[in-house]
Amino acid sequence: MKMTKTQQGYTLIELMIAGVLGIFLLGGAMQVFFSSSQTTSLQSAMADLQERSRFISMYLNNEFERAGWLEPVIAAAGASTPPTAVTFSGTSETAEDILPCNGGSTMCDRIRITYNGIRDCLGAQVNGGNIGVVTNTYFVQNGELRCEGNTAGVNDVILNNVVSFQLLYGLDDSDGQGLPYTSVNDNDDGLIDRYVEAFDFNTSGLETLRAIRFAILLESPENAFDENTASTFTLFNETPLTFNDRQMRLLVSGTSIVANGE
Repeated sequence: MKMTKTQQGYTLIELMIAGVLGIFLLGGAMQVFFSSSQTTSLQSAMADLQERSRFISMYLNNEFERAGWLEPVIAAAGASTPPTAVTFSGTSETAEDILPCNGGSTMCDRIRITYNGIRDCLGAQVNGGNIGVVTNTYFVQNGELRCEGNTAGVNDVILNNVVSFQLLYGLDDSDGQGLPYTSVNDNDDGLIDRYVEAFDFNTSGLETLRAIRFAILLESPENAFDENTASTFTLFNETPLTFNDRQMRLLVSGTSIVANGE
């Protein structure tokens, strides 16, 4: 007589082992997923910061180097004659640093650039399509670098997620004391002797500006790190900015030659 084999299933121990192995495999897969997600966040934040860094560096260099493409006179704000190339906002630190960068205690610089052109920074024609005087004013408000064109009170965003915007001005001293280039001790050689903030600019030496140095601290719009990360940034002579959060930041700096400052 033919015997029938008895059917057998998995034992409890085998099921438990399979379950444990499944948990390990699932945990490994989740670890790979979260690691990949974190890497993607870091790469995305860095790519965004680098792209915005390239854009603003080229933009500001192009804009600052145009300063004075008209009658090349440099004047500080409040001077008796209208400024025609670069205008600083005041001659004291309080007046110069006129707006909070992000609604907090950190203050950002402001600058007005003037040159001959057809359209201002907002794309508006300044002289009916003909060459006229373009006046662009740059400042930071609520974390946005903005530009006001020829129409007072009308401005738009140039760059988002800006933490700080600081400027220094490269001067070519006539005699080491910031005297006018017409001084008897004139040695105005076209070389930059020092960099100063706007409120240190000697308004009697109106033709010594040779360069504008800028520093901009950018931050990622979203969290990039999986935990708080401490970082400190120093923009020129300003108080260091310290952070301890999950956002990524990048300090961008450059120097623009003002060839039309004479």
